[in-house]
Amino acid sequence: MKSLFKLCVLALFTLLGACSTIPRVESDVSRFHKLPPRGNGQTFAIEAAGDYPELEFATYASRVAAYLQTYGWARSGGARADYMVRLSYRRGASRQILDSTPIIGPVDSGVSYHVGTVTTHKHNGHRHDVYSGATYNSPALGVVGAQPYSYTVHDRHLDLEIRDRRGRSVFEGRATSTGPNPELSAVIPAMIDAVFTGFPGESGSPVHVVVKSR
Repeated sequence: MKSLFKLCVLALFTLLGACSTIPRVESDVSRFHKLPPRGNGQTFAIEAAGDYPELEFATYASRVAAYLQTYGWARSGGARADYMVRLSYRRGASRQILDSTPIIGPVDSGVSYHVGTVTTHKHNGHRHDVYSGATYNSPALGVVGAQPYSYTVHDRHLDLEIRDRRGRSVFEGRATSTGPNPELSAVIPAMIDAVFTGFPGESGSPVHVVVKSR
């Protein structure tokens, strides 16, 4: 019985460990726009809406550009581009989450009670006897308690705005995610993917997007 218990506990923690190591980022995305379903060769340039490390921002800008080129636009480095794309991102508040994990162990399966009659045949007739008894069931595995634990999560924010030559906003996209990783470089690519999932999307309709981080 102890060997079975150990195997079950090992299998449980192996499963939980495998699930927890799957890298993914969940983002709540909102988009407001005046864009057609497809572009038609218009040009765009990308600029930072904030002070960011040059190489880091260039990496994210290239990811945004790849999506806009798939949409049907062409990247241009000139000031006369049809659209100006402004990208910003930041880490928000941090907070502690309290939770618990179940403790698995042997539990009492209880007692089974039974009652009945026994008929015996004798030379002078039949005899009916009543019997009763109890059977103690073998212990089973179940939840015997809970182990509390805590962890810290961080809010991450990304904003993407597109304006035309006259400075009018034609697209405003926002993504917010919450997770244990405070490092923005680990989640910003996935948040960009979330903003461009189904781009340009239905204006004013928020969506929840789950993206595997790379």
